[in-house]
Amino acid sequence: MKCPKTAEEWNCVAKRFASKSNHFICVGTLGGKHVAIKKPKGGGSLYFNYKKFYSIVFMALSEAKYRFLFVDVGAEGVAGDGGTWQKCNLARAITYNRAGLPQDRSLPNNDEPVPFHIVADDAFALKLWMMKPYSHQSQDPTERLYSYRLSRTHRVVENVFGMLQMRCESSGR
Repeated sequence: MKCPKTAEEWNCVAKRFASKSNHFICVGTLGGKHVAIKKPKGGGSLYFNYKKFYSIVFMALSEAKYRFLFVDVGAEGVAGDGGTWQKCNLARAITYNRAGLPQDRSLPNNDEPVPFHIVADDAFALKLWMMKPYSHQSQDPTERLYSYRLSRTHRVVENVFGMLQMRCESSGR
C-alpha cells in the first residue's frame, strides 16, 4: 500500500476512476468501518460507538482498482468516521496543501476549474476536496443523478472493506 504524494501519482489514481466509473478528478473513496472489540479496561465510554458496541475505527481511502491507498486504524469508536478523519495525517495534509494534490482542472465539456476531490458519505464534512451526496430527501432530478453517481463511486471503498472482511473470515481471523 502506497499513498500518493505527488501530483503525478494522484493524477494516475484520478485517471483510473475516470476510466472505471466515468468520475473525473476523483483521487479516492473514503470510508470507515467499526471493528468490534472487548470493552477496554479503563476505556469508559470512549470505545462505545453509535451502533451500541465497543469498537475501534478502521478508516481507509481506496482507489478504483479496489486497493487501499491510506489506512488509519485504532481511533476510539465514539469518534465515528468524521471525527477520526479530522484527526488523521492525510486529512491534515490535504487541508494544509501538503498532500501533493494536483492543481484544479476543468471537467470534460466545461471550462471551469474544479478541485481534485475525495468521495465520501454523509459521515464526513463537505469540503472543496471532499464530495458527498445530497442528504435531503426532496432532491430534484439533477441532485438525484449527482447523488447516485457519487454513491456509485463511493461503493468502491465499501467493496474493499467487504473483500477484506471475507478474506479475514476465510482465513479464520
